[in-house]
Amino acid sequence: MKRRIVGYSLWAIVMGVLFMVPGMLVLAVVPLAILGVGLLLDPPWGIHLERTLSTGHVQLGEKVEVSVRVRVSRGIGLLILRERPHPGLVPGGKTLWVLFKGIKPLETTVRYRLRAEAWGRLEIPRTEVLSFNPLGIRSSWGVYGDKSGLSVDLPANISIIHGKGFKRRGLPGGSAALRGAVSMDFREVRHYQPGDSVKVINWKATARTGQLMANEYERESRGTVLLMVDASPDTEPGRPGEIYSRAVELAALLAGHLLENEYHVGLYVLGRRRLILPSSGSKHLRIILHEMTAQGGRPSRWEGLDEAVKDIAGQIVHYSPTIVLITEVNSLKENSLKRGAYTLRSMYRSRPPLLIIDIVKSREKDINTLKRLETQAIRKALIGQGAKLMVWKTGTVSTGVIASRVLEMVS
Repeated sequence: MKRRIVGYSLWAIVMGVLFMVPGMLVLAVVPLAILGVGLLLDPPWGIHLERTLSTGHVQLGEKVEVSVRVRVSRGIGLLILRERPHPGLVPGGKTLWVLFKGIKPLETTVRYRLRAEAWGRLEIPRTEVLSFNPLGIRSSWGVYGDKSGLSVDLPANISIIHGKGFKRRGLPGGSAALRGAVSMDFREVRHYQPGDSVKVINWKATARTGQLMANEYERESRGTVLLMVDASPDTEPGRPGEIYSRAVELAALLAGHLLENEYHVGLYVLGRRRLILPSSGSKHLRIILHEMTAQGGRPSRWEGLDEAVKDIAGQIVHYSPTIVLITEVNSLKENSLKRGAYTLRSMYRSRPPLLIIDIVKSREKDINTLKRLETQAIRKALIGQGAKLMVWKTGTVSTGVIASRVLEMVS
């Protein structure tokens, strides 16, 4: 616009001088005057935005109402507002608005809906605002308001494993089969349960309370298991049905069963460099579940098994855990998996206690022959490094069945 006005003015001046036409010189004054006014007018400024959500916590698939209150105190012209929510939050309407700011202050509210199609802690960045004065000669751009966070719960098929129902999902054996031996370290006094030995009855507590009470003793740990869950970008953390979602479901089921049966369990999230040291108890299960679910929707980076092993080498040497890596074996991760398995082999100076769960989401017929042969070669190379490997075809094998097979190999 500015160039056009200047160009027209120069053309009128040149024509007026060459042909000695005073009227052309007068015509040049008009666009120059318009240009001068346009340069003096400020685009809308003094912008204040405030975003509010109808709720900060929703279930997967639910919608949330978003309201953006706009206040502009200075300037005159057009404003273009744009919202860019997290890709896992799908808009149910337009997220771009054009507003006009006149002489008076502007105060209005724009609204739209978002549907949660990913889980985890999702974010709505600050609002982008582009403003122009009436002639479009002057403009400004900026981001206003604050970031907003939205917590989206895990899918229902994962939430049912939060601390309950492990036996009902077809996992092997009862808890007595995997429990460690009873030590002489006193833990607590509790109510007597059918099946308890008469030797553990606490007669003093029974006489005091009028109810049959028994002594509970600590059990010796069965061992230590470190669960490694791959949250690399290609696993699409937060997307239901994707690699990371499947890995979390399996890891949660394994952690719950192992902790229930006196194992010490730790967690490492690949791509986030998050380590939870091995421990036991129901409280520790909640910590592991919270850590895994908190990664959904957040950006991650590439991190190979070799990098992770180097980062936590001290902890691996200290705890000597059985490592269960849940990932997708592919050519992108081939070298890091091989180096990681080799490093573990040298650390243990024997066959490393490494079990890799290879998640296969696609059906066999949907994978081309070359890629299938390439993946099989990588698997054989990893087995050659001493790792155990289990293929999980999620389309045909349930989480409970694969968890049973993993537990049989771990225990």
